Amino acid sequence: MAKHRSPPNVRELTALLSALRRARHPSAAHAAQLHARLVVSAGTRPHPVLLTQLVSLYAAAGRLADALRAFRAHLATANLRTYVVLVSALARPRPGLAFSLFAGACRGLRPGPHLVSAVLAACAGLPPLCGRQVHARAAKAVHPRDVFVYTGLVDAYAKAGDMAASWNALLVGYARSKMCLEAVSVFRELAVAGQGREC
Repeated sequence: MAKHRSPPNVRELTALLSALRRARHPSAAHAAQLHARLVVSAGTRPHPVLLTQLVSLYAAAGRLADALRAFRAHLATANLRTYVVLVSALARPRPGLAFSLFAGACRGLRPGPHLVSAVLAACAGLPPLCGRQVHARAAKAVHPRDVFVYTGLVDAYAKAGDMAASWNALLVGYARSKMCLEAVSVFRELAVAGQGREC
């Protein structure tokens, strides 16, 4: 007599998705099978952790279109971590799309330092205005002493060729962190180098 097995729970599916994602060569076929299983067991609203793991698995398998499709199909379930995973995966190959997802996340969620850091990688391939928009969001949502975010801002401005904004970000970072002597020192160096008037 065959035993009836109950459907896997969220913890079991999360562990399986996570293990597959960390595999040396993540399989897109496994991702598709698990995606189908999620739709059957959870319907159109899978648990946010499961959706994040699924998107991450598709991205790790190099199936960005499938990651995006899964994300869009279950958008109502997406949380901030899901956005971070997808924006990170799209930042280099599709910077415009990564930035659009960031902007969409900001309409309904408060962007944290992980999402801001993820989209900064995309800003290097976009016009400087995008970096400024991320900077404005970061100023409202990220602690001024978050070294990763503010270093990323300086780097994004520099890669986009916006050196004046890069120096401004550095000076503002020092000032917000109450590191006034460092800010004055950098400003003096800029003045000596002839860059001060651009700031």
